[in-house]
Amino acid sequence: MRRLGSIVALVCVLVACGRPAAPGSGEDPQARRLGIYEAAVRGMAATEPWYGAIYIVDRICAAADVWQGDCSDAFTQIEQRRLSSALSDLPDVRFIHEPDTVVLADSRVRNDGAVIGLGPIQEDGDRVEVPGSAYCGNVCGHGMTMVIERSSSGWTMTGTTGGVAVA
Repeated sequence: MRRLGSIVALVCVLVACGRPAAPGSGEDPQARRLGIYEAAVRGMAATEPWYGAIYIVDRICAAADVWQGDCSDAFTQIEQRRLSSALSDLPDVRFIHEPDTVVLADSRVRNDGAVIGLGPIQEDGDRVEVPGSAYCGNVCGHGMTMVIERSSSGWTMTGTTGGVAVA
């Protein structure tokens, strides 16, 4: 049984299991990831353009549930800097680790902001889906699975799939 596991692992390495992009494809996997997440944040922010600050949770959690979700991935420090730079036209973008650090006693978000949580990218070539959630206070928030597509000008949110929760 152990030998079978070793063979499977070797085959996986030889065929590059899980490799994000083939050599020579011209696609930088990190640039792709950041482009998709930039489009997701822009999509979430566009639903409530009055946000005074945008706090992005640094953990990537299943179903974008940053309070109780399974957070098996995270934005690296380099990714956080690059995304912050790419989103510099949006109001006061910051990465945070715990959403509760910016939620005030009355349940509003500091600086009239929103806490944005993102889920893992669900791959499908030039069309992907990304779960997202935004919390902006008491009965203010929304959640959705965004459809993000690549065009000649980059990645853009083109719609949603499934249900959309709004409070």
